[in-house]
Amino acid sequence: MHLSPLARRTLVGYLNHLINGGGHLVSRDELAALARADGSGAARIADAAAEAGRWCAQHSLPNIAVALIGAEHEGSAVMLPDAEVVDAMGGEAAVRAEQARLRDFDWQGWRDA
Repeated sequence: MHLSPLARRTLVGYLNHLINGGGHLVSRDELAALARADGSGAARIADAAAEAGRWCAQHSLPNIAVALIGAEHEGSAVMLPDAEVVDAMGGEAAVRAEQARLRDFDWQGWRDA
């Protein structure tokens, strides 16, 4: 599986963010900025995160799509991705487990290997 340019920038930008001490959950605007996406790219950031998440899953890495907080949850304490992501992952418990896996994974070690 090859990543689109936007999905690649999303993955690289997000991983650099984590490695540099950033939080593991991000808003759409934050992820768009990390991916250097603007205009139509920013509007497609959820799709890019989902594509990058599929790539991660294919390579036995934590799914970064769970890091993108859904628009309906921004500004609340819920901190879940869009409902489509929650449903695709099998529910809230699976998403919470993957968010923990994402948070705890040694991304710098993986990058440097």
